[in-house]
Amino acid sequence: MRKQTNKLLRAVSVSGLLILAACSTEKAENNVVEEVTINQKGEVEEISEEKNSAEVTETNTNEEEVEEIKEPEVTVLSDEEAIQLVIEAESKAVEVLGESFTEGEHGLSFSDSFDVLANSLTDYYSSNSLEESIRAIYNNPESFYEYGFVFPLAAHSTAPYVVAMSNEDEIELYSLPEIYGDESFTYVYSLKIEDNSWKVDQVKNYLSPRGAEDAVRFVNNIYDPSVYVVHDADNETIDLNEIIKVIENEENYMIQVYVLNDHATATLGWYTVDPISTMVYQWDLIDDEFLEVGSYFNH
Repeated sequence: MRKQTNKLLRAVSVSGLLILAACSTEKAENNVVEEVTINQKGEVEEISEEKNSAEVTETNTNEEEVEEIKEPEVTVLSDEEAIQLVIEAESKAVEVLGESFTEGEHGLSFSDSFDVLANSLTDYYSSNSLEESIRAIYNNPESFYEYGFVFPLAAHSTAPYVVAMSNEDEIELYSLPEIYGDESFTYVYSLKIEDNSWKVDQVKNYLSPRGAEDAVRFVNNIYDPSVYVVHDADNETIDLNEIIKVIENEENYMIQVYVLNDHATATLGWYTVDPISTMVYQWDLIDDEFLEVGSYFNH
């Protein structure tokens, strides 16, 4: 009886061990499955993240490509391209303003509103130039009556010019057009980039040597053709580079007033003229100083 009981206990023990072993094996297998599942899930998540990253990179690349297409790089104009832009701008301005220019019972005027005219010139003139130069003409229609003075290169496209400065931000060129047979003014054009294209931004004019001679005649009421008023008696050709040097260095033109007789040249006076302010000064030989005579534009 005792032997049978011992056998039964051993059998139960063995069965218990087998059951425990089976449970341990199943648990281990479950752990492996869980680890594999976690690893696989991690791999899926990593792949997903890589995919999302690739999609973001591709999206950013596409946006950059669209931006590049939308705003192409603007290059610096050559000298020929710069002067051609000014000629086209002034020719367009004469065309647009000329079609609207009219004379009625109240005098000269423009039939269209300023905004309508300005919108037709936005491809050539900056907003600054439209608001200052073009609006000034619009508010004073008489200034357009002889438009050669406000748009000289529209009619004189072969006028001599010099590009004095050229970089990625600004281009500045000087021109000496012959207006109604006279080279009295030097014009300075500043070009700048606006709306991703080069445009005329500012226009100024200064007295040329011929204009300085006219200024001396006017302020002194010299109308006798036998009296010579000359900037450079030895040089009849105007050098545009010399004009640029005078303007940029804020210097004055020297003018000699003289008459010719049978024996020699009789100098009546020496004058200097500021090309920017148009002020005329007379040289006082006794005190060796220049005295202000008057301004050309105030006469």
